[in-house]
Amino acid sequence: MTWRAVKIGRRFLSDKRQVKSDKGKILGKMFEFIFGSKSQKVMPAVADEAFSAAWLRPIIADLTDAVVAYDEDFKILILNKAAEQLFGIGAGEVVERVVSLESGREPRLKFLVQVMFPSLAPSVVSRSEEGVYPQVADLSFDDANLRVTTNRITDEAGKVQGFTKIIRNRTREVQVLKSKGEFLTVAAHQLRTPLTAVNWVFGGL
Repeated sequence: MTWRAVKIGRRFLSDKRQVKSDKGKILGKMFEFIFGSKSQKVMPAVADEAFSAAWLRPIIADLTDAVVAYDEDFKILILNKAAEQLFGIGAGEVVERVVSLESGREPRLKFLVQVMFPSLAPSVVSRSEEGVYPQVADLSFDDANLRVTTNRITDEAGKVQGFTKIIRNRTREVQVLKSKGEFLTVAAHQLRTPLTAVNWVFGGL
């Protein structure tokens, strides 16, 4: 997260104006999910209130992780800048639009649909217990490796209003780990070969 986002966040925390719109409430719940409901040292005891969307939007926009939020009907509410870059689409193309399985037939939306519906991804490894939120899963594609954290957005009564996904692009990290593993394998082989020859020499003496 950038320093600009932190500064905006601090200003945001001092503003307790409530927002009655569903989108404003969802933004408030997203803030709680992203920054933690137990961060009382940073957040006053107002974490359950719905705050002004005007403060939240710049914070979410500046996150380096991709963020996608949608309601219970899978209508996209938020697609931040990182998500635009990751999926190669503009927020204006999908915000306020319902995304379904059939939407995956559109080439520009296929990647987004596969992340929203992980069972469509080529490879999925779950990192959390089934039915327990937040759900964490590693999704692998031909040219991308993502860690997707999904959490429910609920109202005061516990009714699900929507979902938020925080998507971390682990492609470079996975490539580095793979290269490191390959290097160690090659190095071990190269070291083992001369040692084997030395053992043969001593064995023949």
